[in-house]
Amino acid sequence: MLMRKNIRILYLALILTVLFALTMNTTFATDITNSTDDGGILVLAPGNYTGSNNKGITINKNVTIQGNGSANQIIIDAQGTNNIFNILLCCNVTIINITFINSNATSGGAII
Repeated sequence: MLMRKNIRILYLALILTVLFALTMNTTFATDITNSTDDGGILVLAPGNYTGSNNKGITINKNVTIQGNGSANQIIIDAQGTNNIFNILLCCNVTIINITFINSNATSGGAII
């Protein structure tokens, strides 16, 4: 009886871990525009960032976007539909340890 309870707890923990991992790295655009101060650093956890909130992002402040790992561990995927960043002329943006893939724009590719 105790063994079954332990197995159920392990299954529940595994399911929660997988759900957390799937939702953790799906969006960061809100972090850039709302949570990161001018001159601040946004650190991205390893993972694949996809979805509508991860493309066509306008950056209107000085910011550093840094991957917490090697560039092959932090991937921003525009899914072939748009550029990833629109950086305004007023801003200095530093990008460290991030890979951009599947961007489709008429000029600038992933970043314009």
